[in-house]
Amino acid sequence: LQRGEAIAKQNADGVVICKWLGKGEVLTMSTMHLGVLEEKDKVAWDGTKKVKPDIVWAYNEGKKGVDVSDQKKATA
Repeated sequence: LQRGEAIAKQNADGVVICKWLGKGEVLTMSTMHLGVLEEKDKVAWDGTKKVKPDIVWAYNEGKKGVDVSDQKKATA
């Protein structure tokens, strides 16, 4: 894979395995996502729109809430 590319395979049970090459190699597994590349309004340092698999976008969005929760615990 070249940087920014992804490959995804789905089995008969609906489990999707997605391999994506961003800054490093990322391997994900999901029953909710298809592993398709999605372009978001977020802009990279070079001015291009960021493109990542739907699984990675969902993970990153979910992780934000955990980070904020951890920060609140640390300051309380």
